[in-house]
Amino acid sequence: MNSSDDARPSMASDATEFSGSRSIPRPKTIGVSRPKSITSRHRTPSPLTVPTFEASCEPPRDSASDTSNAVVNERVQAHTSSNWSVSDATLKPIPIFYPPLEVQKSVFVGDASPSIVCARISDFFRMKSIIAQYDNQEATAKALTPDNMSFQVNLFCGSGDYSHGVIVEIQQLRGGACPMVFYRDYCRPILRSAQGHAALPSSQSKDSSCSPPLTRTARSTAGEGEKGCVAMDVSDLEDATILALEIAAGLLKKDRMDANKLGMESLKLLTDESSSTRPHTALYAARAVLLGPAAADEGGLAEKGGDVPSGDIQEAILSLVVHKKMSMGFAADDDEDSDDEEFADSFHQALLYNLALKTLVNSLELLQNLGRFNDILSSPFCQEDSVMALLFEIENVSKDVTKSHDAALATRALFIIIQVCKDSRIFSHAHDALNVLRQANHIGGKMHAVLARETERTIDEVLLESKMQATN
Repeated sequence: MNSSDDARPSMASDATEFSGSRSIPRPKTIGVSRPKSITSRHRTPSPLTVPTFEASCEPPRDSASDTSNAVVNERVQAHTSSNWSVSDATLKPIPIFYPPLEVQKSVFVGDASPSIVCARISDFFRMKSIIAQYDNQEATAKALTPDNMSFQVNLFCGSGDYSHGVIVEIQQLRGGACPMVFYRDYCRPILRSAQGHAALPSSQSKDSSCSPPLTRTARSTAGEGEKGCVAMDVSDLEDATILALEIAAGLLKKDRMDANKLGMESLKLLTDESSSTRPHTALYAARAVLLGPAAADEGGLAEKGGDVPSGDIQEAILSLVVHKKMSMGFAADDDEDSDDEEFADSFHQALLYNLALKTLVNSLELLQNLGRFNDILSSPFCQEDSVMALLFEIENVSKDVTKSHDAALATRALFIIIQVCKDSRIFSHAHDALNVLRQANHIGGKMHAVLARETERTIDEVLLESKMQATN
């Protein structure tokens, strides 16, 4: 050992407790014993590897079976079939001059090899339906959550007192306004899975001091009219609903990306029964999405609100679902001057499309739960072009697994439509929906649990139509 090694402080004294394992000290004491790795690993990036899917892949596993550490450890023993495969001998240490690791977003795993840690994390991604692009050579995974939050998981081999284990680091890249929400819902569960712990049963940790959100029933009945709660009559509620829809439609018409995004997010929240302040608000918004101008006929909204922007809202959602392009606002502008603008527009369109699918699913689920099947049948989303657009999005996941979130939403919308509308079932069966759904279910069983579950129940519905046609 040379003099520089003798002068280096001990890392064991800086270690603190984190989820049952030692957390990571500042990187100025990690990795300095191997100066040959000073070249940044991000300087020569290798192409990302997308998992291939063989016909013999195992069926989707029930996440309810993940109730103990023994089950998790037994599952990851077959790490050779994992979506993320990092060689135990090629894992690199933390480079010199690497930014300091955040204690709450990093952990040291000393009881497992890199291949086992990768298998644990990739299996957690599958259970939580998190899309990931894996770089096996650089030991990184870029992930995208269903709520459009992006982050990256980095693996390093330890050095010195930590040479017997793996360092796991998480970097938040995009999305997520509250860092605490990211830590609670994603960061901490991923670090726990890397250590071999079973996933928590809910998105909130057991020791979280945050109270769970009130359900719709609790908000609409508990304490209504008491101090701290504003009791609104039907007339005021209709005025507030019309104003909210007018604001959302106005944002969609603007020629700015941020305004379009805010408008679509507003519609997604307005049609979500668990997010709206009153059930009637979600119902009015859902009918505006599905029925357009016809939604103003109920309850006298047309006379009360004057110009109800239901037609503009329906046109925007329908255009995004069918054509993946909004017919108003910034998205309708085709003039592109540079590659940067083209990339920004493509990302913007993809985000709006995802929000439009969520709004459509919220609206369909709400009306189905309320038994308003005639509203769904009268919607243009039950027509053949809309059904074909949903099937195309589901089929697209076979070519690009990063579209799994959109495919899962499209499958959920298709399931409700073919349940209510007989003609839609006929359209789906005529366009080989069964084969498309089976291919998507095959991919979902490998890396997206929600997609696997949604395609499985939709397959059962399409098979029912096939049996009915066979008997006739």
